[in-house]
Amino acid sequence: MRLFSSLQKRITPAQQQYTPLVNEEPTDSNEEPTDSGAWKARLAGQLPPLHDRSPFDQLISDYLTEDEKPDVSLVVCECIKHGNVDVLACILANEDIRTLCIEGPVDGRGWKTLAKAMPDSLLVAELQLSQKVILDAGKCEDLFRVLSRMPALENLSLRSVKVKRGFLFDQLRCPALPMLAKLQISGSSNPKVGVYPLVREILKACQVQSLSIDVSGAITARQHSKLAGLLHKQNRMSSLRLRIERRATPEEFECYMPFLCGKTPTPLVELDLTGCCVQVGNFNKLIEALSSNQPALESLLIGACSVAGDPNYREIVNIIDLLPLARVKRLQHLDLSSNHLPKGKMVALLKALKEAKLLS
Repeated sequence: MRLFSSLQKRITPAQQQYTPLVNEEPTDSNEEPTDSGAWKARLAGQLPPLHDRSPFDQLISDYLTEDEKPDVSLVVCECIKHGNVDVLACILANEDIRTLCIEGPVDGRGWKTLAKAMPDSLLVAELQLSQKVILDAGKCEDLFRVLSRMPALENLSLRSVKVKRGFLFDQLRCPALPMLAKLQISGSSNPKVGVYPLVREILKACQVQSLSIDVSGAITARQHSKLAGLLHKQNRMSSLRLRIERRATPEEFECYMPFLCGKTPTPLVELDLTGCCVQVGNFNKLIEALSSNQPALESLLIGACSVAGDPNYREIVNIIDLLPLARVKRLQHLDLSSNHLPKGKMVALLKALKEAKLLS
C-alpha cells in the first residue's frame, strides 16, 4: 500500500528538507517581483506528468490551476489523511484561510501531520471538527498544539466528535484562546466516548460569549452537573443554548438551575432551552428568576419543554405561572410553543405583555 503519493516524493527528495514556498524579494533590479500566485505556479511545476498522477496529485493540481478549484478544507483534509506535511505546510503558509473544516476519520499520523505543518500563526477565525473525529490523549495533544497557533480563532464547532478518555487525557491543558467567542457542541454518541472531556478543558481555558450544547446521550447526568459548574466561571457569556435529550426524569436540565436561577447570574441576552425536559416547579422558578435577574434578556426560547406533563392532568397545568415574563422589559422574542399550556394562561400572558408594551 502506498502511504505517500508521487507528488510528495517529487517535492521532498530523500537528500533534502522541503521548505514551504513563500514570496521572495527580487535579487536584482531586472528581476520581477513574485506575485501572490507564484508559489502555486512553482508547486504546480513540481507535479508529476499527467499520466503518472495519483488522485491526490490530481486534486492538488486542480486546486493550484483550476478556476473552479476544490474547497481549501477538502485539500487540507486530504493532505492530513495522506500524511503529506510538505504540501500542507505550503498551503497553510501561503493561503489566507479564515474558515476551516476538518472531517474525520483522522488517525494519529494525520494529527501529527497537521501539527507539524502549522505555521507559527494561522489566522483561522472559524474551525469545525466533524464526522468521525475520534480523539485520544495523543491526538488531543496535537489538536491543542494546533489551536495554540490559531490566535484569531473566534468560532469553534464540534460536531459528532468523540473522545476516548484515559488517564493521560486528564493531564492535558487546552491553550488559552483569547478571541474565542462561540463554542458549539452537537451530535449524539455513547457517553463512554462522549465529547465532555474536551468541552471541559476548553471551558476551563477560555471565556466564551456564546455556548451551544445540543447532545443526545453524549454527556451523562454527572457530566452535565460538572459542566453546569463550569458555567459560573464564564463571565463573558451572553448566549446559552441547551438541547438535552428527553428522558424519564429531567435531572440533566436540573443541573443547570443554580446557574440560571442564581441571585447573581451571568447576564444573558439569549437563552434557548427548546426541547429540554423541565419539571413544572423548575419551570416556575426559572420564569421568576429570569424576570428578576436577567434584565438584558432579549430572546427566550422554551418551546417543547414538556413543562405541563400530560395535558390531561389539569392540576399540574394550572400551577404554571407565565405572568412574570411581562417584567422582562427587553424581551423581543418568546417561544412557548408545544408545551400544552392552557388557553387561559396564554391569554393572560398576552394581555400582560401588551400592557407592558412588549407586544404591539
